Amino acid sequence: MAAGDGRTDVKLLARVLGWATLLVFPCWLVSAPYQRFLARAATAAMATVGFAWSLRSVDVFAPCDLGIFAALVLASASAPRRVRVTALLKGIPVLLVLELITAVLVCVQITLRQPPQTAAKDQLRTFLIYLIDSVLLWSPLLVWLALLGRWELAAARRPEVDPA
Repeated sequence: MAAGDGRTDVKLLARVLGWATLLVFPCWLVSAPYQRFLARAATAAMATVGFAWSLRSVDVFAPCDLGIFAALVLASASAPRRVRVTALLKGIPVLLVLELITAVLVCVQITLRQPPQTAAKDQLRTFLIYLIDSVLLWSPLLVWLALLGRWELAAARRPEVDPA
């Protein structure tokens, strides 16, 4: 049976869903303190450029994006274990940096609410809202593809051997 018929894709999807299900509760448990941490980090970053105000929390997809990335890596059966561990060790810091950048963008978006209001500021705020939502939604998949995509995509093209 060829992998192109969907069997390999379904197995990968089932593994990803299994790992994501296991990781969702820990992610939910740490989400409030983690988002407060991101808010403090973003506040500190904004203070370095002269915006001295305090952000208490950010309402972003973090740390669920880390859970999704971990689920994708743990579900990747085609890459050797060493490569998967390396992917986790490289990918999580990349996602942490993207989360911090996203939190800073939240700060910028909030500063754009300050008077005077202009059409250009409103358009930029709208763009930033979409960008913030998109970055954390797509970044786990894109980082996974960058680190393990060649293994999984190559496995999807290989024909499966039918034991019968």
